[in-house]
Amino acid sequence: RPQQLDSEFVVIGAGVAGITSIGVLLDNQVLPKSLLWIDDEFNVGRLGQHYGCVPGNTKVRLLSKYFTSCEAFEINQHKHQFTFFTRDPNSWCYLSEVNEILSWITNKFLREITSEKGKVTAIQESNQCWEISVNNKTIRTKKLIL
Repeated sequence: RPQQLDSEFVVIGAGVAGITSIGVLLDNQVLPKSLLWIDDEFNVGRLGQHYGCVPGNTKVRLLSKYFTSCEAFEINQHKHQFTFFTRDPNSWCYLSEVNEILSWITNKFLREITSEKGKVTAIQESNQCWEISVNNKTIRTKKLIL
């Protein structure tokens, strides 16, 4: 029988939605020790893998609002590190610039919360809990975000 691990919240996926989910949970006072983040690469999902050279179609001001409105991202204290924040707010940027910031946030979160690098092989509901199989382990949680 696989090893049993338990976590209050499990987030599967490290793309934009997974990163945002972690940020929202932390902003809503969910303790980092209550979170488990699972992904097979932690490389900003498909955005980080395939779309860096693609020009974005969202204005910089809207993306900037997204990055700075989540306190857990801590972007306001680190804006100077990213050329993205020097762009005209009414212009666009390449997705590689968005990826750079999301990668930085990912690495920050990986230092703060428990993570499991691996591919989820099964998810099933049992006794009002979710059982997630990853790396020959079964992780049990009541709160699962995909």
